[in-house]
Amino acid sequence: MAEDLEIIDIHTHTFASADRGIGWQKSTGRTDIVRDGTIEELSGIMAASNITHAVQLMYTPTRFMYEARIKSQELPSDPAERAAVEREVQTMMAQRMIGNTEWAMGVSA
Repeated sequence: MAEDLEIIDIHTHTFASADRGIGWQKSTGRTDIVRDGTIEELSGIMAASNITHAVQLMYTPTRFMYEARIKSQELPSDPAERAAVEREVQTMMAQRMIGNTEWAMGVSA
């Protein structure tokens, strides 16, 4: 009977590369990183655990990325120049989110 059950992982974070997965984990302060979050790694874990499906959660922490980027650079004192820099960073974050979402859609079935 148990072998007839489908096991579905309903909350899976994945990354386009091991570098991104490990980098994200390091950014949260983790030092005990044992997984990289790639599709290949997930597939192996699913096969070994008899998991038939996974719900992939694509989350790009754009607010935190924006704040970190703004804090890491010197901003112009002129309000108009500062606003232009902020818009540029916002656009960059939106493009990252779109790219990540398109990647996730491309690897999902």
